[in-house]
Amino acid sequence: MSDQVTVQDTASSADRAQAVLNVELMMDHYRVGGELRSPGVPRRLVDILNSADLPFIVVHDAALDDPLIDDDEPRRFNLVQVHLDTLLFGIPRAGTQVQPDPFEIIEKNPVRTTIAMRGFQIVGNVYFTQGLDPTSSQLLGSKYFVPVTDACVTSAVRPDCVWQEQVVVVNMARALLFAPH
Repeated sequence: MSDQVTVQDTASSADRAQAVLNVELMMDHYRVGGELRSPGVPRRLVDILNSADLPFIVVHDAALDDPLIDDDEPRRFNLVQVHLDTLLFGIPRAGTQVQPDPFEIIEKNPVRTTIAMRGFQIVGNVYFTQGLDPTSSQLLGSKYFVPVTDACVTSAVRPDCVWQEQVVVVNMARALLFAPH
């Protein structure tokens, strides 16, 4: 359950270092790919999205397209602002793994789960703290982004369009259905 990041020093001093996370962000009819930049140490995509201070995030060196149109030519932008409420899910891309702080690790159990969103179905592992019954969880409709590991993302419009992903970060406010297996 780790996202991929790389650290880039944008200035000569270490205190100006930025963490760069390559991502794909999926909305109803658009996909934005590019870099999320934040000061300091690398962080997981789920942590970046859940701790955003503004209602949007900025993607640098961005490409915008429709993933369900085979020959859609990506439009390139220096930056794109993406409203968090429009995100269905995000996928971290390329880089080095974020190593968790051993003092912050909470033991969790994976539960195979299906999450349906407008236009997509995501099947994978959602993690619950020990002792929590997944069938009584209140994730659906929450304002949180939740990581799903070993995920299979399938388009409802084009069932032949399937992604197998190590981690998909799902916007539970946009989920229509949450079904732990």
